[in-house]
Amino acid sequence: MKIYNWIDFFLSKKEYRKRFLSLILILYWIWQILWQILAYTQLIHLKDYQSLLSYANQLNLYTGSVLFRILLTCISHKSFTFDIFLKITLWDYIILFLTILYSLSFKSKNAYICIKLYISTFFVSIISVIVAYLQQSLNGVIFVLKGMGIACSILCILLFLFLLACLIETINAYRKEIDVHNM
Repeated sequence: MKIYNWIDFFLSKKEYRKRFLSLILILYWIWQILWQILAYTQLIHLKDYQSLLSYANQLNLYTGSVLFRILLTCISHKSFTFDIFLKITLWDYIILFLTILYSLSFKSKNAYICIKLYISTFFVSIISVIVAYLQQSLNGVIFVLKGMGIACSILCILLFLFLLACLIETINAYRKEIDVHNM
């Protein structure tokens, strides 16, 4: 019964529910960004055909990230197909819908900044993969993938730091609201 009262207390007001939803969304996107940081930093270390082949063999390790599931589908089909939408799970669709709904309904500047950074990472990745396909030599492919790794690593690290700041801000705001309520 204490757990029920505790949950009821944390979700009893609109602001508490907003903060709780914000926490869930931030933690999910931090999880996604961590996978992407791991994958993109590995691209920076590409040197030759062997390192590219070993990276390609390790790509399945990064399927925790929605972006890498989409990229793997694009790479395997060598084009943009509707199979991409099958690689996104129901949970990912729900979180994406809640993120868009959250940013629109609460007019959150932080959510808009996160969405813009994530979309820019997505477009840099897709454009880099397309440019890599058009390269005539393996050195050109490695150069493009290294550039993608550097650019997307920087974007993902910025996004990670921003999400971490948002998480700390949300937890502090939640704690202040609870402290005011307990007084």
